[in-house]
Amino acid sequence: MAKRVFLADNKEIAVPHVGSYIIDWCVARPEAALGGATGRSPIEVWKWIWDALANRRRGDRAAVVGQDVLFLDEYFGGYPSYYHWAHRNLRVDRGGFASENIFTPRGCFFEHGQIVNSSRLEEILADWPEEWTGLTAVGEDGAPPEIRVNSESTHPVLSEIRESMLNYDMRVRERGSRLQLLGVGVGGAIDRDQRAGGHIGFVEYGGAAGDSTTMLVRLASSTAQANLADFDLHSADGPASLEPANFAVTQGISTILSAGELLMMAWGESKSKAVERMFYGEPSPQNPAAWVQRHENVTVFLDRKAFRGLDVYQLGKRGWSVETLPADVENSPAQIE
Repeated sequence: MAKRVFLADNKEIAVPHVGSYIIDWCVARPEAALGGATGRSPIEVWKWIWDALANRRRGDRAAVVGQDVLFLDEYFGGYPSYYHWAHRNLRVDRGGFASENIFTPRGCFFEHGQIVNSSRLEEILADWPEEWTGLTAVGEDGAPPEIRVNSESTHPVLSEIRESMLNYDMRVRERGSRLQLLGVGVGGAIDRDQRAGGHIGFVEYGGAAGDSTTMLVRLASSTAQANLADFDLHSADGPASLEPANFAVTQGISTILSAGELLMMAWGESKSKAVERMFYGEPSPQNPAAWVQRHENVTVFLDRKAFRGLDVYQLGKRGWSVETLPADVENSPAQIE
């Protein structure tokens, strides 16, 4: 078990080290499972992995694509986030992972034959207030972000949402040896509240209770705004825009921390404040990423711009080792434990 930070001069140097680490992990732990992340941070990592598996590491390809991938989160409504990110990154059924190896929280539900989108879910929540509870702290927009459906709920959509989340949470925890990939998101509250830290998954500011399981969350306005591009489609028929999701289903903090190892990555100065509070801040509902401090086996890859608010000595006092990555991945100190 170890808590390690690997520092690269820039993202271009860091990405091959992350990709190599993931391949090595899959080779060392066949069928252990990967915990997928759907944000933008892993895009270039997976590009590097596929190139490596087609060339100098082609002998390791079976070990990688043989893994199950259990994703952190999913938008609520008819448009699956993993179709845009995971299917492209993982080349699902296109020479990469097989679709039967991909698992994601369910975000698509039906009512009277129609998809329940975010607008309809808002109406259901307003009409059935006794069926759910807003939990944890007040969020970025003034209300608790977690929507906890009561166990005695009778509304068919709400009860189905609750049951699906329980089932997914159980599936994820059954793969406790998994390597969970995590980016560090930045919420709007980080500039207004010294307690605020980065997101992991869609666990919003205010919703990061340490015992939270797979949950339904109302997305903060800053999160929804930052992700608008996910709902702009480009096809042979031309561009189209879908209704943006205002809700998501995401693994909670305790579910994320049930992974055997956390692999985190953050690039650029825009992430530096969130990264600083991840390491130095108090784990709390307002500081989702800081809960990784409570995990015994965490590997973090940063470039120098994301690292700028940190101090090697202070990290060492908190139990973190820091090593600098060379430009050549063949000499990487980032070996799996």
